[in-house]
Amino acid sequence: MAGPNDVFSYLVTLDDRDKDALYGEPFTCMSVFRSLPPLAQQIVLRVLIPNCLVSTVFGEQVLQDFAQPKDGQQPIQKLEDMEALQPLARLRVCVSPTRQLHDLSLNPPFRNSLIQGLAGDGCMDTNVQQKKQKALAPDDPVKLNDYAWNTWEDVLKLIVKNRIDTENQGLTELLEAANLIRVDKRQTQEGKIKMSHQITQDGFQFLLKDVYTQIWVVLRQFLHDKVDAQSHKAPEYEHMKLKILQFLFRLGYSKVGTCYSRQELDPYVNQWLPELANTFGIVYVPRVKKKDSEEWGPSKNKYYVTPLGLHLTSRSPNRPLFRNPDKDHDAGSGYIIVETNYRVYAYTENPLERALLNLFVDVQYHLPNLAVGMITRESVLNALRAGIGADQLLGYLHQRAHPEMQKNDPVLPETVVDQVRLWDKERSRIQVDQATLYKNFSNEEEYKMYKAAAERSGGLLYHLDKKQIVVVSRDCEARINELRQQLRR
Repeated sequence: MAGPNDVFSYLVTLDDRDKDALYGEPFTCMSVFRSLPPLAQQIVLRVLIPNCLVSTVFGEQVLQDFAQPKDGQQPIQKLEDMEALQPLARLRVCVSPTRQLHDLSLNPPFRNSLIQGLAGDGCMDTNVQQKKQKALAPDDPVKLNDYAWNTWEDVLKLIVKNRIDTENQGLTELLEAANLIRVDKRQTQEGKIKMSHQITQDGFQFLLKDVYTQIWVVLRQFLHDKVDAQSHKAPEYEHMKLKILQFLFRLGYSKVGTCYSRQELDPYVNQWLPELANTFGIVYVPRVKKKDSEEWGPSKNKYYVTPLGLHLTSRSPNRPLFRNPDKDHDAGSGYIIVETNYRVYAYTENPLERALLNLFVDVQYHLPNLAVGMITRESVLNALRAGIGADQLLGYLHQRAHPEMQKNDPVLPETVVDQVRLWDKERSRIQVDQATLYKNFSNEEEYKMYKAAAERSGGLLYHLDKKQIVVVSRDCEARINELRQQLRR
């Protein structure tokens, strides 16, 4: 799962040509600007208008005012030495041929689009789309929130269950490529191939992240495996990924509950819009009955932005914590109680949370608002074999501990914590090292020479005089090879 965890980190990995193409869209530039640290934003705004009217180069005095050296430090000359300018350089908001302050300037495509966005001149064309379609009833944004959560929760449920969903084969392949699950194939006695999957260590860590980060991890894999793959097949699809990224930034300036026209979208975006809706839940495409047919399919005329899509490309710490509206406990509050006798009580009705608990707890019975189980050696070892680390397991229990448990110090019973770590160490009591076995010596004298050479080098691991067997470590293999060369002479 290594890689950028939000869209702005992903932008850094793009080449300069792709960044410049993305910055042709005002929505993208305004989102990037809002993601910058406050000091970097001030620097951009100070030189934004003079860049247009007077010069294309940053005023050196402006930058020096922001980069006064501390006592005993040398004046800042290199771009990479000024911390506030580093995100500007990585995102190609500013460019410098020599990476010196005196010729640093805003990237022209970014500058022009940002001015257009701030001035509102032709930028907010989503208002035009709003007028073309009738707004939804006031209660529909709530339904869109439910739709977005239920759609994404289906992805999370697929990760934790251990059987392949044949109806979501494409999604299963996407999750496997992102290293969130591991697909296993085995042959039954009847000769049939049975497939199942297990959650990986990255997958378990993925479930502990906030929903926006989760969405982007899978969305990044989607852009790589599906969109990029199609782009490589034909030259006309070269800019498909960039168009989809621009659309994701545009969603941040939309309004939940307003109907938007698909006719205004780029053809590449229109092609992937149903999948963005059905897999990620960031937009909603209503299903309508086809003309002259009883079949239903996605509407080709309209779509709606969900709350998840609205905040997906935001870095604001104040963006709402997206969660399941049907949870019986508040977002961020704990619901798990762990006792010193290894018994676990989980006060939740959420199927996903109960499925997660099943990964490392032997759940004995379910009640309407409560799941009760035991942390056993077998349940913990099963989780460890699946790649879930002991620290991850304990971290999950700590993070979701009931408010009453949070009053304890430490939060989790020490007996449980120590025992889980001991069970983890059971799996590493035997250490496997590479070694070389020598046998079938021509005579006993040769056997003794090999044995003596291994002992002198400190690499003798095992020997059996009766059968003339010598096992040496890889470290002393060079010494044994020298002996072999001497005997051949």
